[in-house]
Amino acid sequence: MHELTGVVVIVLGLIGFAPPDPEPIDEISVFESVKRLDSDAQREEAKRNSRFNSGFNINETSNEFEAGLQKLTKLGRKAEKYLTYKLKRDAAKLVEAQKRLAKLDSDDDGYSQEFVNVRNLSNNLELLTTLRRIQRQPDPLLVSVKVPEGLTGTTRELPSLAITLESTDVEKTPVWMGLLPHFYGSAPISHWRVEVKTPAGDLLPTRHNSAAMFNFLESSRSDGWLKFGEALNTTLKLNDLIEISKPGEYTVTILYHPKNYISKVQNTDDLEELICFRSQSFKLTVRQSDKRIIVLTNSDRAQVTSSISELPKSGIVKFVIGVYDNDDYGFISRDSPAGKILIMNWKAVPALLDALSDKTLSVHQRAWILTLLYTITSERDLDPILIEGSLPDYEGRRGNSARGISNESQIIPIKQQLMIAKWLTFRDECLDIRETSAE
Repeated sequence: MHELTGVVVIVLGLIGFAPPDPEPIDEISVFESVKRLDSDAQREEAKRNSRFNSGFNINETSNEFEAGLQKLTKLGRKAEKYLTYKLKRDAAKLVEAQKRLAKLDSDDDGYSQEFVNVRNLSNNLELLTTLRRIQRQPDPLLVSVKVPEGLTGTTRELPSLAITLESTDVEKTPVWMGLLPHFYGSAPISHWRVEVKTPAGDLLPTRHNSAAMFNFLESSRSDGWLKFGEALNTTLKLNDLIEISKPGEYTVTILYHPKNYISKVQNTDDLEELICFRSQSFKLTVRQSDKRIIVLTNSDRAQVTSSISELPKSGIVKFVIGVYDNDDYGFISRDSPAGKILIMNWKAVPALLDALSDKTLSVHQRAWILTLLYTITSERDLDPILIEGSLPDYEGRRGNSARGISNESQIIPIKQQLMIAKWLTFRDECLDIRETSAE
């Protein structure tokens, strides 16, 4: 089991180890600051459990425990001996806690408490990273990116990157971290952040991605030891985290946090209180994307226009995240107006876009059009959920799984018009529509 691996290496030679005498610094001693880390870590673990058990607040990014560690980092070598002592003390306690846990059955009194105790004592990554940074040693977790020569993308399609997280501590200490999502080959995107700088050195804003809220892997937990030399491989889609709307050469850095949702941090200064792991920076050349060509007949347009007129004028608006296929027919019938439109895929887009300006349609029908366009095109920045007031009550699904639902939404016409304007800009800038009378 990952939980038991590598512990003995950490704790050899601990017998007789005593804490160093505290030395006061600016009224509050480093020793007292280190002592407070235990209670801070327990509070953060309780917050993490609450997020996991109740659906979690993906916008929660504060972390008292790591903020305390960052303060210790600034004190430099004065904090080194105290952190060294704490790591060794926790490792010794962990061995004893594991022995106690091994004697208990899962239904015994005290099992749950001891299990949590083992997990909390295992949590060494942030402490070890702080110590290594004070010692001016490399981080114990290395983020590396496989960058192809001449890496390029377009303003509409950025590349996907192969990324490795490797346990590389200078003393070969294993680190405790989340493992499960990476075994599936895709990273839970909220734990990652992409920093992109323009040639002038300006930092681009990160992309808001509401779909992350509905990704099961975001809430999955499977913590364990990553032993020295072991690595987790994953793939990161840059399009999920950043938008680059202008051609040019950019400098990119990948950031990772094992617990917090750093992709959602709005104020970059808040990142200074978190212990993030950074890749080496690399260059990315972005060129202007070609327009997408859509070829349709008059008959195609007439068919879509007819279905648009039959869209519901009340009730819950439904939408599919991803490709509309057999798995979705029980949610949106292929014989319904919306289903008939979705089956036509991109050929339906020109008529849908034109219908957004049709004043004879109700705001409710236009809400349906927004969701249909989003399903067909998968345009991340044109998700109608992003502008509150674009939709009435809605339900979104991927296959048979719910991925978004609201029971308190209402259409605010001026807000809906903001989303409509974005779609019309998308039509003008990104599409080359070619219509013919030939069948």
